Amino acid sequence: ARCRMRQFDLGWFAAMVDGEGAISINKTRYSTTRSPNRTKYYLQVNVANTEKELVEPFLTAFGGSIQTARRNMPRKNEKPVFFWVAGAQKALKVLEILGPYFRSSRKRKLANLGIEFQRQKTHRRCRDPTYTLEQERFWSETKRLNKRGIK
Repeated sequence: ARCRMRQFDLGWFAAMVDGEGAISINKTRYSTTRSPNRTKYYLQVNVANTEKELVEPFLTAFGGSIQTARRNMPRKNEKPVFFWVAGAQKALKVLEILGPYFRSSRKRKLANLGIEFQRQKTHRRCRDPTYTLEQERFWSETKRLNKRGIK
């Protein structure tokens, strides 16, 4: 994707993630018959906007999906919000390509954490307690950086 994009395009994509996007490591709990009470951690990058044509270029350039959010009881004249979402390896590729173009130091920190997280992630280590502690550390740090008011 990078070799086909001009520097201007990369700057625009990065500015959209900087201003309208989020980089996060999420966690979800689940159970299977063999493994009750498991926790899964995953990298996600998203961009949200009420103008669908501003998120569609992300789908074309990086893959992922576009989702629509609307309140159950919308306010008068409220527009739906369109979310472009990329997870795991697609999110990694986005961060590797756009990371150098982020203007926000907080987004650069989040991008570096996301890249490090996804590169060290492996299914073979999921039962290793130190691996789970590493995953939790990444999750806690991205949660801290994503709090309002953090620079």
